[in-house]
Amino acid sequence: MLSATNLSATNLSATNLSKANLGKTRQCKCTGQPILLVDDSATTLGLLSDALRIIGCKVAVEGDGEKAIAQAIQNPPILILLDVKMPGIDGFETCRRLKADPRTKDIPIIFMTALEDVSDKLKAFNMGAIDYVTKPFQTAEVVARVQTHIELCQLRQQLQQQNQQLQQEIGDRLQAEATLAQLNHDLEAEVQKRTAELHTSEERLRLVIEATQDAIWDWDITNNTVFRSAKLSEFLGLSSSTELAYEQFYNRIHPDDRDKFSQAMQQHLDHNTPYKIEIRLQRVDGQYGWYLEQGHAVRDADGKAIRVVGALSDITERKQAELALATLNQELESRVLQRTAQLEAVNQDLESFSYSVSHDLRAPLRHIHGFVNALRNSLQKSYGVLDEKVAHYVLVIDESSTKMGQLIDGLLLLSHVGRHSLRTQVVDLNTTVQQTIEIVSASTQPSSNL
Repeated sequence: MLSATNLSATNLSATNLSKANLGKTRQCKCTGQPILLVDDSATTLGLLSDALRIIGCKVAVEGDGEKAIAQAIQNPPILILLDVKMPGIDGFETCRRLKADPRTKDIPIIFMTALEDVSDKLKAFNMGAIDYVTKPFQTAEVVARVQTHIELCQLRQQLQQQNQQLQQEIGDRLQAEATLAQLNHDLEAEVQKRTAELHTSEERLRLVIEATQDAIWDWDITNNTVFRSAKLSEFLGLSSSTELAYEQFYNRIHPDDRDKFSQAMQQHLDHNTPYKIEIRLQRVDGQYGWYLEQGHAVRDADGKAIRVVGALSDITERKQAELALATLNQELESRVLQRTAQLEAVNQDLESFSYSVSHDLRAPLRHIHGFVNALRNSLQKSYGVLDEKVAHYVLVIDESSTKMGQLIDGLLLLSHVGRHSLRTQVVDLNTTVQQTIEIVSASTQPSSNL
């Protein structure tokens, strides 16, 4: 877009003169839309921009037709002042394109040109221009023409809107008169149908309320009355004729539950948080029962709660079961602690016993192991190479004492099984069985003199 801020001294003087001439001019009624000035002369753009801004108009400027078309599509102006002779496409072609585009065809266009040929003026009007300004022009005259055409355009639009509105109203009234009799007939039939459906719905609702295990209530906040189903009267031990206001219901709540009830209800009324609460209510016999209460507020157009509808479920048996279960869990935990203490005492005794047994057994095993080694050495010194059978017996005694030591270690490990994590290990059963057979066979063979 071109800028008209860098004007010459002559142009500034002309602008000041325009301000003086326009000082008493009425303000523009552009309704926020800009006036688009299209001219390749920065001087012309500057003078007209200043003059139009003085009377309160918004102004957009362009220096050629292509940019003017793009500007008009992007930000439709209320009126276009268009120069005829410009570089690129001229004003006539610019006007033709604007009028051919549905988005811009209704924008008023005033041509500005130095041409005074009548044919040029006729061409401009034939293309859809609403006025023609010949250069050189008086700024005040151009401003006055702009204001007049803007007002005429606005009046024309208002008149079109009023005509459309009147035509619509006439059509609506004719249609209304044509269908009024039918509507009255249909309305009467619909009223009868709805009345029958309402009676059926009320009867169905009554049967549902009577059949349900929950108590239904409806608190009218405005009148401070509480409608209740027969089940609620049964829960509270009241006769159906006994009135129940909010305060009376509140007084039936257990003292320890009243604050919880009041806070939950107030939060629901003020902030529409879900209302679901477990409370204790006093029956007519003075005993308290547990109830699950939940409800939903009905609000007016301003969002203010005018009533609350809800249901009350008797959960006394469930609460008693929960209490019994909690007691059993407490007893079970106590038994577990007691049994754990007993097991720890037994483990401690087993550990002490294992240490004692291992100590008593290790001493003989050490003697056996030592004597076997001494016997082997003595026999080797006396006889040289041992007899195969004798060597086998000595080896069996040595290995048996070693295995006995391993069994003692296992016994000690078993005594710590409750304090250590178990570790699995793959065992070759064939080898284990063979070793067991050898030990048993050696223990069953008759003794012989060495």
